Amino acid sequence: MRQTLESILAREVAGFSSLQACDQLTAGASQETFRIQVHTNDGDLILALRRSPAIAAGESVPGQISLATEAVLLQLAEKAGIPVPGVAYVLQPGDDLGEGYLMEWLEGETLGQRIVRSEELAEVRLLLARQCGEALARIHAIEVDSALTQLLPTVSPRELVLETWENHKQLELAEPMIDFTARWLLQNLPAESRLTLVHGDFRNGNLMIDQGGIRALFDWEVAQIADPVRDLGWLCVNSWRFGKAELPVGGFGTVEDLLEG
Repeated sequence: MRQTLESILAREVAGFSSLQACDQLTAGASQETFRIQVHTNDGDLILALRRSPAIAAGESVPGQISLATEAVLLQLAEKAGIPVPGVAYVLQPGDDLGEGYLMEWLEGETLGQRIVRSEELAEVRLLLARQCGEALARIHAIEVDSALTQLLPTVSPRELVLETWENHKQLELAEPMIDFTARWLLQNLPAESRLTLVHGDFRNGNLMIDQGGIRALFDWEVAQIADPVRDLGWLCVNSWRFGKAELPVGGFGTVEDLLEG
């Protein structure tokens, strides 16, 4: 892999001199992440490689979009002013490295527990709910054209409830409140529903935070064309407050600030 990657970097990175390091950070059935250190004529450059394992090349995990589609979404998001890592290169079939892409390496805090409790982030936490609202507004304003419609599934609120409920029933766990909730939701679906691009997993834990606020938004694997209110609600789920239940938006802010953003 190293030799193949080095030839790609030599072709795609301006002033490439040598590949200094290629360290695998995660390994799993869905995707791998590598920290790539490159020496160029202007100094060292650090990139991240996000790649499907060789055994899963060309295949997507059920319910998730492909890495090639994820790269397209990151590029659209960057153009829309949404904080995301910049995509440096999308792997092509002839590269013999599977499916994936090289992106900008960013530094910041990603652990939800630390984001809601760290003293170093105390001041910036006051800004985060509004910044989340601003980022979501930009996501939901991205044009859903024919190309995007072909890349992403379109899911109505009803379909989302039914799909989630069916997944729960397959676990064969007796949870009457989940069944009650699913039935209630189906009986109280919104009369009207907009369709926009939605991130699908916008929450504390998929945000990178630094002293300026949201540095980047990650994990677009379940992006869909759906009701944008879905993103707002998911961000406010108690699980993503990391013990700060009194602050409904990610454990760091208020709904008022989120909606204002």
